[in-house]
Amino acid sequence: NSTGYSFYGEIIGEDEVRGRPSKPIIMFGAALHLLIKDRNLTLFSEYSDTALDAFKSNKIYDIAYRHGIYTTGYLHKGLPIGSTYDNDSQTLVVGSITNLENNYKFRLSARHLYLNRDTSNATDTPTNSSISSKKLKTQQLSLGLSKSWTNISADLSYLWNANDSELNSDNISSLASLAVSLNI
Repeated sequence: NSTGYSFYGEIIGEDEVRGRPSKPIIMFGAALHLLIKDRNLTLFSEYSDTALDAFKSNKIYDIAYRHGIYTTGYLHKGLPIGSTYDNDSQTLVVGSITNLENNYKFRLSARHLYLNRDTSNATDTPTNSSISSKKLKTQQLSLGLSKSWTNISADLSYLWNANDSELNSDNISSLASLAVSLNI
């Protein structure tokens, strides 16, 4: 049996003071890599906060990814850089990835998401977020199974999203997908 560890993190300063980043947004995580009966198993956890001053209780909203001066934002082709979730999001993810026989891989993850949490926005006020147009507090469970061959791979996944009765959100209750990739 073999064990390995991974620790990672990211602190991005929206501004600077004396040449050092200030008003940070953060992301950090850890993973445990195990070899059990010739199967690779990875257990992981990740936390992120994309409101400015992430380490403080008085956070600054509506600035990290887009604001009045830089309207195109910290984005590439409309998607956030450095985070799956853009403006004013706080997320916690735990999960596992297991390599099975014959190039199969199984993924399981649970997420607690609080998106667009700017307290000055009413729940029905649209935001600039690319993930959800409204304030959204939810839990998600996702399952995935993938298979790889020499030049092709297939990925079957299912996402269950809890409905938030307190917020009038635009979230999806569940989603199933099948993706096939060719390596040419």
